[in-house]
Amino acid sequence: MKNILVSFLVFGITLFNAQAVEKIIYGEDNRFDLMNSPLPIYNEMARSTVAMIKKERLFKEEGSSFFSISKSVKTLKKSLNLCEKEKFSDQPHLSHCSGFLVGDDIIVTAGHCASSRMQNSCENFYWVFDYKISDPKDPFGILFPEENVYGCKQVLSVKFEPWSDKKTDYAIIQLDRKVNGRKPLVLRKEGQVQVDEPLVLVGYPWGLPAKISHNAQVLRNNSETWFSANLDSFEGNSGSAVFNELTGEVEGILVRGKPDSIGQYVPGVGFCKTLNYCRHDGTNCQTHDKIDGEHVTKVSVFLKDLESFLNTGN
Repeated sequence: MKNILVSFLVFGITLFNAQAVEKIIYGEDNRFDLMNSPLPIYNEMARSTVAMIKKERLFKEEGSSFFSISKSVKTLKKSLNLCEKEKFSDQPHLSHCSGFLVGDDIIVTAGHCASSRMQNSCENFYWVFDYKISDPKDPFGILFPEENVYGCKQVLSVKFEPWSDKKTDYAIIQLDRKVNGRKPLVLRKEGQVQVDEPLVLVGYPWGLPAKISHNAQVLRNNSETWFSANLDSFEGNSGSAVFNELTGEVEGILVRGKPDSIGQYVPGVGFCKTLNYCRHDGTNCQTHDKIDGEHVTKVSVFLKDLESFLNTGN
């Protein structure tokens, strides 16, 4: 069976160093819309994930209690110049990063999503729950109740050190109010995930509505601060929760991965981006680099920092 890696494309604006945002797909494309979730438990995980959306990309009429997608937002295909018939290409290219709920009003995401490289991240972005497809025939018809749309009160802690040996990459953010009706995700508190253990990724690849990606495994775990995996991920998944499929606990934050862009010339169409082929373990790719899979910041790296905020009530 052919294995796939999907092209790395930048979200219209180059805000982050490529080392922090490149992603890949290994094996079959195992992404699902929530409505097609392989298991109900994945949908429950997704309820506690958030999408980082620029405020200008959402619109709310005066007197309305719902936000809608701005007319300026394009389809994934148009925004990223994808070739015809690529998966999810007719859906909106809306969000920038992913995150997940860890306290009453606290979320965690990738550090590069809130570092100085992302200027005014707290002021210019919403964090939105339930960004998901409910009607596949109307992917731009998503409505966001205002109770699902949160502002950033403050960035409590941010570490983004891509050139250091530890490659620390995480951020802890306080929302502008407490989150009701959603449970903070359960984090691994001791020990570490083992090689070959199954993983699940929940987030917003390429700024698309929420996607679940499963059938992934830990490839290597020989670093103090991160492990590598064959997760199907894209830019926009940065900050996504990476779950242990056996325990349901969050093992870490998706932060970076292998470069994966490939272009082709299509007669009568011109140049467009398409899928590149790669083995399940990330070898034999048409593009090569020194990154050994998708890198996940371990929970242990930010746990003490997080608990200090949770215990003091910020």
